[in-house]
Amino acid sequence: MKYFLVTAVLTLTFSSAASAQGCNHGLSNLAKPFVESAIRMRTAHNYQGAIRKLKSTPANTKPSFCILYEIGRNLLNLERYDEALTSLQSAASIAGPDDRAKQAIFNIIGYTWLEKKDYGQAVLALERQLIDDQFANLSTDKKTKVFNSTGFAYLRLNQYAPAQLNFEKALANGSKLAQANLAIVESLIAYNPKAMQIS
Repeated sequence: MKYFLVTAVLTLTFSSAASAQGCNHGLSNLAKPFVESAIRMRTAHNYQGAIRKLKSTPANTKPSFCILYEIGRNLLNLERYDEALTSLQSAASIAGPDDRAKQAIFNIIGYTWLEKKDYGQAVLALERQLIDDQFANLSTDKKTKVFNSTGFAYLRLNQYAPAQLNFEKALANGSKLAQANLAIVESLIAYNPKAMQIS
């Protein structure tokens, strides 16, 4: 018996500032116009141009979370996943505790791993998002997307219990995608009850 996942395009969870204007926290006056120009290019789907603009930021500008984050987002849009991960993970490593855009970083890293079909790494990143100290600050809609992405990654790993748990959390927030995928998980469990047993 074959089961087909009911899926939609997984939506990245960005902070409200990051989605509307891009990341601009902690930028120097020297770097800000470069990043703002790159964000306009990304919005216009000129991802290569945006990367060139970000990399042309004056050499004496110290690496910042926002520059690395924006480069990673553009590389992800170009499906250059390994390069995107390098940039995004570098951004995560220097994100400060007050950097609001960091609300998005582990989710976008997890999403990139999902795109690479490396579901184990996706789970690790998404679980970090779920325990991040700023997760509680996300809107209900954005939390729901993280739960759905996490459930999807676990489902791809045939780990039904955590998949079910995350889909149930998304469903509690009214997600129709979670409802469909939860029905599939429950069918898989009914077909193979031992899958829910702890070894």
